[in-house]
Amino acid sequence: MPGGIARFLPSVPELAASLLPAVSFRIRSGPSTGFLNRFGEGALWMVLAAAAGLLASATLLSGCGGAGVRAKVSVGPRLTSARLGSIRSAMTYDGDWLGGMSPVEELKPDLELAARRGVEFVIDLRTSHTRSVLPLDEPAEFAGLQLVVIDGADPVPGKDGFVPFEGVGVTDRAVDAVRQILNAPGRRRSLLLDENGTRSSMVYAIHLTVDEGVAEAEALRAARATGLSQEGVEFVRAQVQRIRSGAR
Repeated sequence: MPGGIARFLPSVPELAASLLPAVSFRIRSGPSTGFLNRFGEGALWMVLAAAAGLLASATLLSGCGGAGVRAKVSVGPRLTSARLGSIRSAMTYDGDWLGGMSPVEELKPDLELAARRGVEFVIDLRTSHTRSVLPLDEPAEFAGLQLVVIDGADPVPGKDGFVPFEGVGVTDRAVDAVRQILNAPGRRRSLLLDENGTRSSMVYAIHLTVDEGVAEAEALRAARATGLSQEGVEFVRAQVQRIRSGAR
């Protein structure tokens, strides 16, 4: 609409040419005095000034209408794949990191790197067998990180709402324990670790969907980058439903 207005408005010279005869005619038809001549000349310039202002406004509106008003859009953080030393299938979201355990020889350097990137907390989601073979206590302490071990990732069918996930179960209690840590007021940036990154991404996707307001489809799309299977996807959906329904 503003662009259409500008097209129909004449230019300043065209407007002056159309108004000048009318003003001159009126002056010549009346008493030919110096006062009226000066008045007619001043009136003409007032009209031309008003016309110029109108044209400038129309041009500005035309620009806004044609190009559109560009507003700044605030985009929140996203769960994205990123590199963190030798951490397998590493992903990050708003300062948090998650992934699979590094090879033994790279574990200490990788935890140090995580600490330099602002991580202060390691959430160990590995099975009890893996923890017994390769404890994280010493590497975490070496890097100056606090370690929290989450029980509930062992295949014990029928115990505490066990749900099978690619041979390794994750209990409701384990999911709730991680969410409690991640939702604590003033909590620290965390690194979630498991054997290959799938369990960490699965639990974190639940947290993003339920606690951070991220769309379930978006959280799952990002988690699939770690190799999350359809069984894992269904686990996430079931946990989201459980939590939202208030079941414990």
